[in-house]
Amino acid sequence: MEYIPLKQEDIPLRSNETGGSTSVLSSSEIEDSMQEVKIHPKEATDGGEKQFSLRHGWPFPDMTNPPLSFRIRSAIIIPMVGTFSKVLMSILRLRELWNAKKLRWSPAAHDIAFTKRFHSWFFSAGRCVPIIRGIGVYQRAMDFLLDRLKEGEWVHIFPEGKVNMTQEHMRFKWGVGRLIYESPVCPIVLPFYHVGMDAVLPNKAPYIPRVGKKVTVLIGEPMDFKEIVAEMKAKQEDPTTARKIITDKIQEEIWRLRERAEELHEKMLQGRCC
Repeated sequence: MEYIPLKQEDIPLRSNETGGSTSVLSSSEIEDSMQEVKIHPKEATDGGEKQFSLRHGWPFPDMTNPPLSFRIRSAIIIPMVGTFSKVLMSILRLRELWNAKKLRWSPAAHDIAFTKRFHSWFFSAGRCVPIIRGIGVYQRAMDFLLDRLKEGEWVHIFPEGKVNMTQEHMRFKWGVGRLIYESPVCPIVLPFYHVGMDAVLPNKAPYIPRVGKKVTVLIGEPMDFKEIVAEMKAKQEDPTTARKIITDKIQEEIWRLRERAEELHEKMLQGRCC
């Protein structure tokens, strides 16, 4: 699913992934030093403390007035990544893929995409936000994405929280629910599901992109949560419950799209789909 911005009073939401996904925006304070978060998991059995941190610090400057160096870097990296995406598989036009002001923001696992200084430099310029999996919905990356939504930008999010290697029905993470419920302007959610990307870029080594493969993309109807959010806020619904209600509705729609997309993809592979 994705959030696509329309106007300040009616920010849309859109997302993209194999399976189901959503997009959100957020912002946070800038720290020049390394961001470090410590938690004590309830399930810990060894009595030890588990520590999570961004190895190379928070990668974004103050986005209200980013320095020229960051803007130049993004203006170079975004078109480069957009061109590569277009070669592999993209339903967006090059003019969207090359536009550094319109391209999506997307959370990315800090322990995969931000493990080296160059990776942090590169992916942040490409509008990827380091999410620390395992510490919940209240973290700096989510705040950062909320601010992006507030500014009417597009955020792309994968609600399963990881690559679904087994294609099982996984419960969606509640982060997307927080983004919708707490955004100052309620986003429009555009759900979609695609099948076949694992044939284009396999999840197993060697990770070499392949051409000539078939991919099915099924885009659902926009979802407007304004009334639901307003009702829950009016009765002061518990935030945890509110996040679950919103996430469950998105999950139901994504699973419905999945069933239809897999059916269409199978027909296409058999040459029976127009």
